Amino acid sequence: MKYRNDIDGLRAIAVMLVIVFHAGLSVFPAGFIGVDVFFVISGFLIANIIKNGIEQKAFSFTQFYLRRVWRLLPAMVTMILFAFVLASIFYLPADYAPFLKSVKQTFLIVSNRYFGKETSAYAAPDADSMLLLHTWSLSVEWQWYLIFPLAYYLLQKKVSNRSIMLCAPVLTLIALSITFHYTTAQPTKTYYFFASRLFEFLIGVSACLFMPKLQSLKLIIKNLLSLFSLGGIVYIAVQNGVIDGYPNGYTLAVAVFTAALIITGTDHKSLVNRVLSTPPLVYIGKTSYSLYLFHWPVFAVLHYIGYNGLIWRSGGIAVSVVLALGCYHLIETPLRKPRYGLLKTIALLIIAPLLFIIVFTSISKRFDEFSYIRFGSELYRINHTLESANLKQRQRCMNTNVTGTNVECTVGYASSHKKALLMGDSHANQYWNFFDIMGKDAHILVDMKATSLCLATPEVYHADLYLKEGYYYKTCHDNVEQYYKQIKSKKYDYVIIAQVWPNYANFSVRSKLDEKSTPDNSIKEIGVSTEKGIRLIIESGATPVLINTMQPMPDNYLTCFYEHFKTRGKYVHNDCNQDSRPARVAWVEQLFSNLKDKYPSLVIIDPKDVQCPNGVCKAEINGIPLYRDVGHLNDYATRMLGQEYLEKIGNPFKLQ
Repeated sequence: MKYRNDIDGLRAIAVMLVIVFHAGLSVFPAGFIGVDVFFVISGFLIANIIKNGIEQKAFSFTQFYLRRVWRLLPAMVTMILFAFVLASIFYLPADYAPFLKSVKQTFLIVSNRYFGKETSAYAAPDADSMLLLHTWSLSVEWQWYLIFPLAYYLLQKKVSNRSIMLCAPVLTLIALSITFHYTTAQPTKTYYFFASRLFEFLIGVSACLFMPKLQSLKLIIKNLLSLFSLGGIVYIAVQNGVIDGYPNGYTLAVAVFTAALIITGTDHKSLVNRVLSTPPLVYIGKTSYSLYLFHWPVFAVLHYIGYNGLIWRSGGIAVSVVLALGCYHLIETPLRKPRYGLLKTIALLIIAPLLFIIVFTSISKRFDEFSYIRFGSELYRINHTLESANLKQRQRCMNTNVTGTNVECTVGYASSHKKALLMGDSHANQYWNFFDIMGKDAHILVDMKATSLCLATPEVYHADLYLKEGYYYKTCHDNVEQYYKQIKSKKYDYVIIAQVWPNYANFSVRSKLDEKSTPDNSIKEIGVSTEKGIRLIIESGATPVLINTMQPMPDNYLTCFYEHFKTRGKYVHNDCNQDSRPARVAWVEQLFSNLKDKYPSLVIIDPKDVQCPNGVCKAEINGIPLYRDVGHLNDYATRMLGQEYLEKIGNPFKLQ
């Protein structure tokens, strides 16, 4: 196939859409569709290369893959080295390790699967600072290169060219049905799947096969079709809400529009061909691969260090262009032609970097991701302190320790005949160190049971936030039943309930499964159910204990706290704790007060009594942050607060 300027012009449109979208500019809220344009172009070009090679009896798998590797890998390796430098300068240990893992996944051409698991959805906030996120599409491309050539080669050996032409649209429809199946079944993960993108490549293949048959179209029809298609792509790019359930109908439209532009672009007289073939667009198209490679690491690091203003994003575009042009002229173009045989090439450009990153990752893990070298002694001290307090079994026991007494899931005085049960949601699970201190001091063994997002009070149902509204959280309901069966067996001296109480007002708490519940009704049911639980505990001969909700993490606290390490700036102690007033929720405070009045034996522990001394809440102790994430204290915090509680207030197990 002769070189086509218009296809490079189409690449230019695609890469500009992607860059503007990733820059966070509102011009093209669906600019990510540029990747779909690339997929269709790739399907078309690869099919053309293989089809022509086979027809001319000149196709070689070795030469095909040799050219692909030298066409793509030198620039990609350069980009990964650039990203490696950025990560080594700016990325904290907790984020450096996942970056190194993503490098490995990229060389293994499975980064699309990796990022599908590591992100909540495409374009989600948790993906903004992943330096190699954009390589998901490169992995999808390589998966296409591995599958299609062999499949096409074998197919043309068995059937005629006419049959292949008939197969292409049929296979495209099958692939499209697979996409819509995945979109329905896993709407937030489908974006990265090769199987959900296959139909786009096959539309490109269909364009290649049917293009000769469509050359007889009149020029006016080609002009109208190409103008409509280009306008359609731009129209979709400026729409909001396109990302929902993507790939979707919009994806199909973009793919069809792209195929139409490729087919009509063979006529040099067509209006759109002349537009796409203008020298500026052609040049941008030729550099589009380097532009795609380098723009995202620049934006990702800006996201990571919190430089998100328009000036920074505009500067990011400029830096990306400079880096991309340098890569295009110094790496991509000079190294485009194969220099070695296939085996030596694979060893040099794939196996050697892969082995290096595997060894480097292993060494980095042993030395806290080189935090001392990269960030100095203070961050090393913080990480070492947090790691030494971290309880790995705490997470293992979450959701699994339901019946019986698993020794691994107990804290406190191991050989004591006196036992306590702690049950609740993940906020109960966070108090391991707190109750380890209390239990050892009072010679009590504490059995730690917790189920995520689960209200541990009897005879109620509530929503499962992982499922659509209307369902109930069966695992929670079943686990809580088991907790209270064990309580009724009179094996515990204390029963402790710990929850993030205010949240459950929005969980549709109800006493009957078929009832509907408002927040006000939920609050009422929580009160009734909690009182039932306290009565059952007292009837079993145990002392009931309620844990009030901890002080929530101040907005953006952890980002603020760690930002000065990333930027090597100064930090003033507690400077990130902008709202230090104790958070009190009226209905929770009233519930606890009423229950205490009605049941004098009830013990109430409020972490804020030590977390917020003199009405001022602390977010760090000894320069160590107290929060694991937005909703939980870390293990260091619960140990330090436990010691403080013991010293200043006393042991609640001894005050009875």
